[in-house]
Amino acid sequence: MDNQDFHAFHLLGTADGIVLACARLFAPGDYYEQAAIGRVVTAAACRGQGVGRELMRQAIAAVERRWGLVPIRIGAQAYLEAFYGSFGFVRDGDNYLEDGIPHLHMLRSASPPSSAGSSSAASPSPSLVTPSPRPGE
Repeated sequence: MDNQDFHAFHLLGTADGIVLACARLFAPGDYYEQAAIGRVVTAAACRGQGVGRELMRQAIAAVERRWGLVPIRIGAQAYLEAFYGSFGFVRDGDNYLEDGIPHLHMLRSASPPSSAGSSSAASPSPSLVTPSPRPGE
């Protein structure tokens, strides 16, 4: 948790009442000039089962519901560049280190390809909770 949590909407992926995945969503101008998705996390036991892909699909959809078709920026771990690229995100600058881990900025245009995030493999769909309101809303 950091001070940015108070400015974010939190998206939680749950199954049987257990949190399996989460992400933070920021309005344009709250974290970056663009809308942002951050702190994308899935439980280790769920990795490789499509939970992260479903979380990203729903995070992008939640951004679009709240703020319309706007560009979305992320700070991604460098090894996940292809994963985020499958959602229409493209590299936007050089790699940088965050907590000793290589990262890169990526940007998704306001009008990404319609196939962004699609996958031919069936993936489980945990229930994803509506983003939480920020304090005072």
